[in-house]
Amino acid sequence: MVYRHDDGLHDVLFLPPAEPRLPAGAAEEIATTLVDGELGEERRMVAVDVVEVVTAWSDREAAGAVPLRSGALARALERP
Repeated sequence: MVYRHDDGLHDVLFLPPAEPRLPAGAAEEIATTLVDGELGEERRMVAVDVVEVVTAWSDREAAGAVPLRSGALARALERP
């Protein structure tokens, strides 16, 4: 899930599968690595405010959540 703020920064949220359970902090590290791999670390540091791992989607988020596909995050950040 990608949220765009009025200032142009983005929040990127991930909902990993419940299993296998990951050690504390590992999911956040993996999420940040995924974003870096998709955008590059420099672009992430400029365009993304928060990379967050959640345990459940809100009803609003669930309606718009889609599986991550290669190139999807970069395309989402390019949209006006």
